[in-house]
Amino acid sequence: MPEYGHKAYWEDRYATSGSTLFDWYMDYDGVLPSCKPYIAHDSDILIIGCGNSNLSEELYDDGYKKITSIDYSEVAISLMSTRSINTRPELKYLVMDATVMQPLAGISFDACIDKGTMDSMLCLPQPQATIRAYLKEINRVLKPGGKALIFSYGNPHERMDYFEEEGNVKWKEVNVHVLPKPSLQDVRDGHKEDFSPKEYNPSSTNSLQVHFVYTLSKAEPESEKPAEE
Repeated sequence: MPEYGHKAYWEDRYATSGSTLFDWYMDYDGVLPSCKPYIAHDSDILIIGCGNSNLSEELYDDGYKKITSIDYSEVAISLMSTRSINTRPELKYLVMDATVMQPLAGISFDACIDKGTMDSMLCLPQPQATIRAYLKEINRVLKPGGKALIFSYGNPHERMDYFEEEGNVKWKEVNVHVLPKPSLQDVRDGHKEDFSPKEYNPSSTNSLQVHFVYTLSKAEPESEKPAEE
């Protein structure tokens, strides 16, 4: 199995792929229906683990201009920032570790989008501390009421414990939806799937035929209690 949890793997992969772009799980048409209820054209959006996907570019071209994309691969960020420097000057690409996003101010994004980044972290031998730090950083940079959308191949039995683990960040709520997983034949035939997110039903969902979208909602700050007399 490739060492998806290690930076060296990604640096080598992006260096050898040249200018070829690649999207994990699904393309822009698959991602947008899950994100659209939570983002407006003036929303501050953070793409975490952007790699050499053109998700940021397509969001920009669709009218979402306030996008920051991060990845810990210098090769990927160099490639993507060079592509957009003249045609999409407002796009920001930053080299950054998703578990230590301190250069980003807290409470600064309306939405964070992760398409496979957490899944890659889970390929580490002992991922618990890494995931804990990652979710803490997402919560820190989100505005109150903001959403983190995590696209994953992992079903809730394999993922929900990380979102609900005692001692981890407390989310207001975590919702799970499913998206169809396009077959190779559908891709070859140009068949367009309906990517409207569907409610997850554990009794009827075949995990091998879908991808999962976890929507994490950051809690609003508690109102200050009146001082006791």
